[in-house]
Parts: sequence; C-alpha cells; structure tokens
Amino acid sequence: MRLAGVDLVKWPDRPHRRVDGLRLGEDAYGVWIGVPSDSRSATKDSAKPIPYVCVIPRNQWWMGRHFTDGGWKLDVTTRPEWTGDRATMADLDLDVRRLHGEVWIEDEEEFEASLREGGTPGEFAGPARRTACELYDSLRADREPFRSVGARWLGILLGVRR
Repeated sequence: MRLAGVDLVKWPDRPHRRVDGLRLGEDAYGVWIGVPSDSRSATKDSAKPIPYVCVIPRNQWWMGRHFTDGGWKLDVTTRPEWTGDRATMADLDLDVRRLHGEVWIEDEEEFEASLREGGTPGEFAGPARRTACELYDSLRADREPFRSVGARWLGILLGVRR
C-alpha cells in the first residue's frame, strides 16, 4: 500500500485540515484512504486516537470519514483535484453526520455566514445545499457506501494494522 491523503482548504486556498494515510483502493464510490490510529490525522478529530477511513468520490461535492464506532462524518466540499494520490478540495462548512442511528446536518449557520461574508462563492450555494440534502437522505435510508461498504474498507485498514 502506498501513502495517500487529502488537503482540505477554506476557499480559495487557506489550509484547513490535512489527512495522511494509506491508499486502500478504489471502488464505484471513490478512493478509500485508511488513517491508522498512530497517524497525526487520527488524533486531530478526537481526544483518543481512533483509526478511520476516508472516501473521496472522484467527481462529487463531498468526502466522508467512517469511524470504528460506526459513525459517519461527511464534509460538503468542492470537487477534488487530484495530484497523484493526494486530493485537494475546499471545505464548504456544511457537514452531515450519523451516529447511533441519528442523522443531522451541522454548521448550517457557519455555511450561511460564509456565503454572506464572501468566504464561500455564491455559485457554490446550490450544489452544496443539494449535496447536504442528498447525503442526509442517503444516511437516513442507509444506502451504500454508508450501509456496509465503509465498514468493509475499515476492516481492511484494521487488518493491515494488526
């Protein structure tokens, strides 16, 4: 397995978050990157380092993270730009989450404020809102890759780390 990662920026190019991991593979849903618990990226999102997998769809307005507790965090983003095994995209502030059967959209106020203040271009508003709604519906309906595909990739990561 080779190294891969994601650079999330705030529009247009202010660094926001860097995810480094292992390129696990690619399927119809996107490129899957495993983030082991000993990665700096694994420690950023929680007090206790936990492994997770990222899925970066090739031509969609989102990326997702699937955690060992079964939860999903989906970031609404611009479409990824790839350089080798590294994707760069702008985080548009809207997030869709699922944990223990509950699904919700986060940071709607932050997104609206960014639009008003010019931090996010107005032409991104429609695609971002549509994407958040579609992701919300997909998580509620337990559609793939949120039903079992993410867990399969997480299992591959955990098998690699044993």
